[in-house]
Parts: sequence; C-alpha cells; structure tokens
Amino acid sequence: MAKKNLLFAILCCCYSLNCSAQKKDNHGTDTKWYKGSIVLSDGTELLGIIRNNEKARLISYKENINQDGFESFRPTEILSLEYFDEDNSSNRKFYSLTTKNKTTSDEDVFLFEILKEYEHFAVLSLRDRTNVTHSREISIPMGIGGISSSLYVPPKTDVSQTEEIYFMNESGARELYMVIQHHNVDRGFFAYITDKGIVNDESLILQYVGPENWKKLFTYSESTKLRIINRRNLVSLFDYYETILGQ
Repeated sequence: MAKKNLLFAILCCCYSLNCSAQKKDNHGTDTKWYKGSIVLSDGTELLGIIRNNEKARLISYKENINQDGFESFRPTEILSLEYFDEDNSSNRKFYSLTTKNKTTSDEDVFLFEILKEYEHFAVLSLRDRTNVTHSREISIPMGIGGISSSLYVPPKTDVSQTEEIYFMNESGARELYMVIQHHNVDRGFFAYITDKGIVNDESLILQYVGPENWKKLFTYSESTKLRIINRRNLVSLFDYYETILGQ
C-alpha cells in the first residue's frame, strides 16, 4: 500500500525556508485556476483556488474565485502543492526539492510533480521552462513551363519543453530514468504535438520494483505493446504495477 507521507517526511528533513508572498503579481495569466491547497515552507497551509504557471515557475493563490487580489509564491517559498486538474480529471501533487539549476549550475529549488508514490520510492517529473521559437515565412521562387511563380511557406512556431523523469528512494536520492522532449509545432497549414523520450537508465524499474514484479511488468508491456517512450505510457505501466500490489 502506498505510503502517502513518504515525500513529506523527506522534505521536512531536507530544508526549511521562510515564506514571503507577493501581492497581485501579473505573471501566470495564461493558466487556469483550480481548487487545491499549498503548504508553505513554514508549515502554513492555504486552502482555496490555485494557479500553477509551470512556464514562469510561479504559483498564485486566492481563497475563492471571486476574490480580486491574489498572492504569488516561488518554489523556494513552498513545501508542497496539490490541486485537482479538471481538464484531465486527475489530482496533481507537487513537492519543492533542491537540485542543480542548469542555467547557473547552482543549487536551486524546483517543483517536482509526483507521478507515483509508494512505500519505498516515488516517480517524479521535473519540467524546464518553456522555450518558444519563431521562424519567418519563406517564399521559394519557382518556374513551371516558363511561368514564374513562388512557393509560400508560412512561419513556424515551436513551443518546446524538456521533462525529466526521476526515481527517488526513501533517503531522498534521485536517479534520472528518462528525458522527454515536448514539442508543439504550428506552421499554418499543419500542426503537430510530440512527446518522445529517451530512457537514460533502463535498469531503474527493475531496481525499484524487484525482479519478480519486473517480470510481470515486462510481460504486461510486451503483451499490450506498451512502449515506454513518454510519461503517459510510464504512468500506465505503474497503474498496472498497482494492480500487482493489490492497491
């Protein structure tokens, strides 16, 4: 049976930070409000409406949807965050953990999403800031049968984001399992979304679930042709793992 306070216990042993809120911050306007709760780093619990801007690494909070003003918090000010995502009909849970900032190479605090949590380990997700690139429209000269013409290629917008999937043990040590590249490309006459990942260490699932359970998971993935190439398929594999555990 899952031990729901595994990560909270780890966090309480790792660090303690003081909370300072900002009033009426203008960031995060491109995300929705959801019912949920925040536990600040000083232990204060806030219940109400939450907006999680993963692009700007900013969490906004207010007591109810009709309230005009709101408070905004950075990951350094938060211990945990939980809300119900109505769009995906799922409960999302995050914890702030210290890790190396890829931009500065210094230790920094980031919000890790808890994909799965068990008695002896958890599966975590960390997303980088979203990167948006734009290309200009292109006009390619062409000539057919002596008639001059041109081929118009519309501008392209590529919204990309890197997601890392980790396994974390009871001591709080994290090991990288998979790196996923998310792309949302729009080029006028066509658009597509990809979320393909590359497994960094294939042995981690075996290490964490044990040989017997791994055999069952492997058989299941083979019989259902479930390829672990993204976060969704990995979560599906652990959904089956929970049936093995009888949860």
